[in-house]
Amino acid sequence: MSVRGEGSIFGRLAYSVGYALGRADTIVDEPGTGTPVGESPAPRYTIDHEDDLDGLSSSIAMTLGTVGAGWALGKIMKPRPINWPRAILAGLAATALSDLAQILTAPEVSGEEGLEFPPTPEDLPRYATGIATAAAYGAQIYPRLPGSPMTRGLIYGAVDASLSEEGGVLGLLERVVPQVELPLRSLALSPGRRTRLASIAFGLGLGLYSARPKPKEKDKSKSKSKSKSRKG
Repeated sequence: MSVRGEGSIFGRLAYSVGYALGRADTIVDEPGTGTPVGESPAPRYTIDHEDDLDGLSSSIAMTLGTVGAGWALGKIMKPRPINWPRAILAGLAATALSDLAQILTAPEVSGEEGLEFPPTPEDLPRYATGIATAAAYGAQIYPRLPGSPMTRGLIYGAVDASLSEEGGVLGLLERVVPQVELPLRSLALSPGRRTRLASIAFGLGLGLYSARPKPKEKDKSKSKSKSKSRKG
């Protein structure tokens, strides 16, 4: 029995469409894969755009938070005036004590660095680094520590020893808050290799640093009275 219109153009068109639909059933519903029926299709990886946007927004938020915190700390930690005579004295003493402690406790390390005691003219760059570190200590660290000058220096030395693998106090401060101003920054951030005991000895030398004494109220009143008497 023949179907009406089977040999006509409409019949051939219907047959072509049916063949195409049947052929499509044998292909996985993925354009361009061509995986026959009965075979496991290749794994399809979908991109979750919502997750990507969430990750991007969280990264931006974390970055902005870090930058904002660094900017705020940079504003808060303004450098204090440096007592340069004391900074020079403390830097020289701290470097000498640190070298001596390192020679006594780790001769193999000090031998690699060529440490000698008493110092020679070749040691001047290292002593310049010590003075720069003392200046940075006086500008940023000393005003924010409690106790006497010697106590503050020992606290700095102990914390610096515990953070030796992180580059010390100044190295960590530079990474966490790069906006903080450090005098003679390039020198202060290159202390070289130091043992923990040498770091504590360095802090002991920094105990010689003290800020300039503020004029007392009595001295101010005396100066004012003297100026008034002179004018009178």
